[in-house]
Amino acid sequence: MRPFRLIGIVCLWLASASLALLPAQFVQHRRKAFQVAPGSGTNPGTSNLEAWWNFEANGNDSSGNSRTLFNADLAPSYTAGLVGNALDTSAGNRYWVERADAAWMQPAGAFSIGAWAKFNDGQYTASQGVITQFSSVGNRAYSLRVNSTGNVAFIVSGDGTNLVINTSSVTIPNGATGWYLFVGVFVPSTSTKIYVASTSVAPAVVTETTSIPARVYDSSTTLDVGTIDRTSANALIGQIDSAFFYSKELTADDVTWLWNNGLGRQYSEL
Repeated sequence: MRPFRLIGIVCLWLASASLALLPAQFVQHRRKAFQVAPGSGTNPGTSNLEAWWNFEANGNDSSGNSRTLFNADLAPSYTAGLVGNALDTSAGNRYWVERADAAWMQPAGAFSIGAWAKFNDGQYTASQGVITQFSSVGNRAYSLRVNSTGNVAFIVSGDGTNLVINTSSVTIPNGATGWYLFVGVFVPSTSTKIYVASTSVAPAVVTETTSIPARVYDSSTTLDVGTIDRTSANALIGQIDSAFFYSKELTADDVTWLWNNGLGRQYSEL
């Protein structure tokens, strides 16, 4: 009888162990945000790269497409950043750079925008724009930003008015001064994704699949880096480095490569 008794004990132990795993598995599948596995990732290269701004000393485009970003008013500073120098938008009246509307800013297919950003004081009295083509109602295309609550968001519109808002699970706390990588990805009729990482934390992604438009609205406003709708009130208080625009979907491996264990990348590495 002892062997049978032993078998019964083992079976009961296995059953209880399996049940103990169920709650964790259930939570994982219900979770909307997922951590991207750390690793070297995959170099996205220069295929479908519309623009890359290193911000070493100006708003020049390194991609070869001559898509320079110009000063909105007074010249901003270019100070030591994450990778070489960075655009400093915090001096004076909060400066930013921009470029007049063009067809490449609203691709017919997928696109990805992103940049590294550092906030001077982490105090959010208003939304701060990272990369946006977003104006008044009826003229909105997309906006990668940090909201006044510290939430990181990627917003798109298919008709210039109605918005699909994807908010990251990452919140930038008041007083934060470190560098963060933000990447927004749009896939027509399928999804939007927002990736957020820091110099010490690997990218985390949130995916939105509800009411995704077939393409983003053909806005006539400027492409702004460092603000929303050309306003100083929504200018980013800090620095922006290594900003880019791809007319393709960047994958999790691509974003991991760009993150580079918190070190960032230069255009010359693509």
